[in-house]
Amino acid sequence: MKTIANFLTVEQRQELASRHRLEPSKRYADRIKIILALDKGLSFAEAAELFLLSDDTLRSHYATFINCGLEALLANNYHGYDGKLSADAESQLREWVNQNLLSSVQPAIDWCREKFAVEFSISGMRDLLHRLDFVYKHTVLVPGNADPQAQREFVEKITDLLAHKAPETPVIYLDAVPPTHNPRPTKVWGLRGEKIAVPANTGRERVNINGALNIETREALALESDTVNAQSTIELFRQIEAQYPTAETIGVFADNARYYRSKLVREYLETSRIKLDFFPPYSPNLNLIERLWRFMHQQVTNNRYYEKFWGFRGALREFFFRLSAGDFAEDLKTLLTLKFDIVSPIKKRLPSPT
Repeated sequence: MKTIANFLTVEQRQELASRHRLEPSKRYADRIKIILALDKGLSFAEAAELFLLSDDTLRSHYATFINCGLEALLANNYHGYDGKLSADAESQLREWVNQNLLSSVQPAIDWCREKFAVEFSISGMRDLLHRLDFVYKHTVLVPGNADPQAQREFVEKITDLLAHKAPETPVIYLDAVPPTHNPRPTKVWGLRGEKIAVPANTGRERVNINGALNIETREALALESDTVNAQSTIELFRQIEAQYPTAETIGVFADNARYYRSKLVREYLETSRIKLDFFPPYSPNLNLIERLWRFMHQQVTNNRYYEKFWGFRGALREFFFRLSAGDFAEDLKTLLTLKFDIVSPIKKRLPSPT
């Protein structure tokens, strides 16, 4: 039979012997004798037979002592043990929590019970996770299939294009956005204990906008239409060409939406000064106009209620009027910089049960 003899230090043996003499509870005194018996060379099966306990119970006591120490071994597990795990056990817990999406601490409590045979209370686990540098925060959505190498190559291509193009050649980024007639709830400062409510609309009306942004001058075009399709895209192209009448070539970059690749658009581009190219798939992080849309939402829709749809549409039109007038020039100077975060593949993690 396999044994695990001589795992205790001299000091640990002396401490266990001393605590055994002082321990009033036979139940906990037996736990100490179990550790000493295993240290002397008894197998788990032999010790289980000697102490009239199951093999699993002995292994649980051994794991608790090794991972958490004597105080955890002698803790009343019914009430929970909120003491410290060993450094190695804490490291294992930290890695496990970091690899799972926990919406509550209960999965971590369950994991520690199964892994280390230690029962934490909810408050004890929260304190431990805080001590291990975890905080409770929002998740962030990123493209799941992004190709970081393709993104880096695209950034290099744009950098090279801007460095060597003719001064009168504009570089334009395209994107569509459909703001919905409803407030977008976001975090705000409020008094503790008071609920902050924003009125909402019941409808789903939206404004479809196809936009273009000059990444050097930060000038923007916004075309409102019933729907964003090949026809509205061609109309946007005409407006772009009218805005730059002397440019021999207009560099335009778009995502991989179907209307940008449609037959009608390809036929139009055959005689157009616009040279259309595309971002790598799943790369909204490379499109500066995405940042402009976020800024638009901050100015128009975040926590803002418009009772009537015409009021909502009017607020959007006012935003784009002010944008063309240069009212947001200072804000956009720091927002629309040619600095890009490359999205690396992220291991897909499934939410743990709550």
